Amino acid sequence: MNMESSVPRFKGSSGASASQTAMLSMAAVGIVFGDIGTSPLYVLKVSLASLPLHQTFSDTHVLGVLSLITWSLFLVVTIKYLFLIMRMDHRGEGGVLSMVARGLSSRPGRLRKTVMLILGMIGGALLLGDGFVTPAISVLSATESFTHTLTGFKPYVIPFTIAILIFIFVIQRYGTGRISALFGPIMILWFLAIAIFGLIAIINNPEILKAVNPIYALNVIRDGGWQLPILIGAIVLCVTGAESLYADMGHFGRTPIRLAWLFFVWPCLMLAYLGQGAMVLSDHQYASQPFLSVFPEGWKMPMVILGILAAIIASQAVITGLFSISRQAMQMSLVPSMVVRHTSSKHEGRIYVPFMSRILAVGAILLVLIYQDSGRLANLYGVAVTGLMLTTTLVFLVVSWPWKKFGLVASIIAALFLVMDFGFLASTSLKITSGGWVPLSVAAFGFLVMVTWLQGRRRLEAIGRPISSLERFRGTMASCGTIRTPGTGVFLAGTTVGIPRYMDQIVRQTHALPERVVLLTMVPMSDPHVDPARRAVATRLSDGFWRIRCRYGFLDEVDVSSILKESSRNGLEIDPDNVTYFMRRWQVIDGGRSGMSRWRVKLFSFIYVNSIGPATRYNMPSDHLVLINSLINF
Repeated sequence: MNMESSVPRFKGSSGASASQTAMLSMAAVGIVFGDIGTSPLYVLKVSLASLPLHQTFSDTHVLGVLSLITWSLFLVVTIKYLFLIMRMDHRGEGGVLSMVARGLSSRPGRLRKTVMLILGMIGGALLLGDGFVTPAISVLSATESFTHTLTGFKPYVIPFTIAILIFIFVIQRYGTGRISALFGPIMILWFLAIAIFGLIAIINNPEILKAVNPIYALNVIRDGGWQLPILIGAIVLCVTGAESLYADMGHFGRTPIRLAWLFFVWPCLMLAYLGQGAMVLSDHQYASQPFLSVFPEGWKMPMVILGILAAIIASQAVITGLFSISRQAMQMSLVPSMVVRHTSSKHEGRIYVPFMSRILAVGAILLVLIYQDSGRLANLYGVAVTGLMLTTTLVFLVVSWPWKKFGLVASIIAALFLVMDFGFLASTSLKITSGGWVPLSVAAFGFLVMVTWLQGRRRLEAIGRPISSLERFRGTMASCGTIRTPGTGVFLAGTTVGIPRYMDQIVRQTHALPERVVLLTMVPMSDPHVDPARRAVATRLSDGFWRIRCRYGFLDEVDVSSILKESSRNGLEIDPDNVTYFMRRWQVIDGGRSGMSRWRVKLFSFIYVNSIGPATRYNMPSDHLVLINSLINF
């Protein structure tokens, strides 16, 4: 497990010193803003080409497009996400599922709870769909840039792209702290370069500052005609990284991300876009390459190289966001347990999910091998992102109900953004038939897995509810003539109330039970470590029954043998060599009782069998473990 010693601990950045917050803001630049920060490479070029009169466009058209970009960045990123959506954290974590978790903590009604869960699962699935596309298109488009300067490089584009993708996913295990130390300086240099040269272009042609006037944006929308959706589909590319700001909040905190955007990233982006617009105003021929137009001849090659590095880094935001979403989905029992490695001893939100990293790597590489061209991959991009933006707004409205005081104002603002989100989604939906169906298909499968797992788990929990009391269980023991055998039996219990139902199954079938029974309940905590002296609390019940409540931190290596030794402080002396661990394992068969179709029952059974069980999570010794297989009719 990789550890970072230099990252300050915070919870939503509260309590951090000014220097720590500044360091976190700088680190966030290398992780969070890669996607949205590389949009100046292509957004203005694509947007100008999408104008209804793009062959004879005027200065008014240029100002209109720049006005749309300017106000999209302000409204969507600054107002909607930084000051509205990011208020909806859950224990310092961001993302659409954390917003759902926050809403569920208020104990909503059944209908509202169902709507929250469905929208949350749709949002998480859409982020997964985008997670395959973003790394593929970012790296492939960056690698293709070499063909403009290096003759004969074209045959090596695909192998080089795959090599870079492998590198990106291999380094994920080292954690966002170390990755930001590698990527951060590059992105800071990138933002400074595009801002400085953009400022020089603005000084030479200050007329471009008229683009701040929203009237120019409204005029372009009014005159857009049937090509307006195409133009809006191009404009939305400047804000497609906004959702990652929210999803990555658990890695850096709300305040560092806000500060990095307001005082560095946003000003740099505005200078870059306006600088490109100034060059196009001075000569419309620059519309074909507005990005390179702001740089003197001697700076073009270095900026191409820096742009390639920045584009490669752009995929990092969605990767780390998916790690956070994956853990949130596990905590909400929407997906089966996966290995989660915490890469920081001082920040719970910095995690690495190996399985998700491998899935994303395989998916991105397959897309590169199938499409082999960033232009074709561009048809896949945008649909899932705009769908997720719309879903996030809907979840916000549902979670913030009932709307009181500030909640009412925020909900009215969110409702206005809903109109904008629908417009963005409608524009990008034009790509569905030409490739946008790919991320949507991935999202649909992810949603299916979450719905199936949630429904199946609820069925298991309903059948496996604990027996109400120890007295009732002792009555069952007496009626079965239960014999108490020598030794200690440790039974894993999901709650600290009642007796696990599979113990009733053991007694009825074997008429035997160990003379000492330990009911062990594991309780995860949000702290990195729990003091071993306070970790396990053993309570004597009666008739040889004990209950142990074990708390463990997110960095603690849990070992049940150590837990039993720690329980000796409470008078529970146990010989580890004379202990048998009992755990139930369900065997799912289709009985037509769950309401799921036969193929979904088989899907749930496959996922359940291949998921990580408590025996692995808690390091139960296999030679002392007894699995109680229980058939269940679904």
